[in-house]
Amino acid sequence: MVRPRPLPVDPLAEAKRQWLAHGWSDAAEGMTVVTSVMRAQQLLLARVDATLKPFALSFARYEMLRLLAFSRAGRLPLSSVVARLQVHATTVTSTAERLVRDGLIVREPHPHDGRAALLALTDDGRELVDRATAALNADVFADPGSAALTPQNSWRSWRACARPPATSATRDRSPSPSDMAEFVLERLIRAPRETVFAVALDPGLHLRSMARYSETMVEAPADGVFGEGATVTWRARHFGIPFRLRSIVYDIDPPRGFRDRQIAGPFGSFLHEHVFEEHPEGTIMRDTIVFHSPLGPLGRLVDRVILREYMRRLIEERNEHLAAEAEAAAGAGGPGRTLPA
Repeated sequence: MVRPRPLPVDPLAEAKRQWLAHGWSDAAEGMTVVTSVMRAQQLLLARVDATLKPFALSFARYEMLRLLAFSRAGRLPLSSVVARLQVHATTVTSTAERLVRDGLIVREPHPHDGRAALLALTDDGRELVDRATAALNADVFADPGSAALTPQNSWRSWRACARPPATSATRDRSPSPSDMAEFVLERLIRAPRETVFAVALDPGLHLRSMARYSETMVEAPADGVFGEGATVTWRARHFGIPFRLRSIVYDIDPPRGFRDRQIAGPFGSFLHEHVFEEHPEGTIMRDTIVFHSPLGPLGRLVDRVILREYMRRLIEERNEHLAAEAEAAAGAGGPGRTLPA
């Protein structure tokens, strides 16, 4: 691996100096820590993705395989996987479906609960996760800092931030499913699945569909397209208020689907899962949105009373544009339709 050349000036130290020079001394240390963590996350994610790429695994799929491999019998109830990975059940289900399709895990009936299912590791899954773990141990985990985090003070700040104060335990806990707002939209698009998938991954489609909200890209993907691990920063105005949201695109599985999630922005968390299924008349596009706002009980109330319906309308508006562009590209004879929820 080529090591990055050291910079003549520590950019974080310079940013902190500028913060202090502008009189923002109360926020300078926090700015340094937050920026360090965000840069560390980007760098480490890139290293992990590069290491797992030869195994055709995302980190989410790797985590599930590793969790099952650690269990005594190589199998766990789906509910236990949700609890231990601390992610939403929708995300776990989608990840499991991909692993089942790849022959790395299987679903089994629960021996004591007819309503539940077990996820069980296959021999191929165990062999793959062991090889992937060896690669991660050698290339990332054994030395997470020296190659990824330069200059040196980025590493110190990141480590300092990794130890939250005891008083933050409740505030920073992972949200439970009851904290989350969720909705699912399905639409029939009269175009081949490959066409719909390609249009959905076009950054320009998002800009065109959200033009009336003054949405712009202030940070575009490096090569202008949404590839695995691509990040983008959006700026828009909703409810008359300017918002800025940074997201990452991942788990790209052509032409079956992909995901994007917020990595910085106004939500406590935001996940959008895109699934494309073949249909005799074209493609079924399914959008699953799972999100929650900060501010605890007040945020949950806002999510359910205001934001969920508002977000639903936004996604429906986007999907109208997406369907029109995909059907035009495919030369479809008539418009698709939104399917009942």
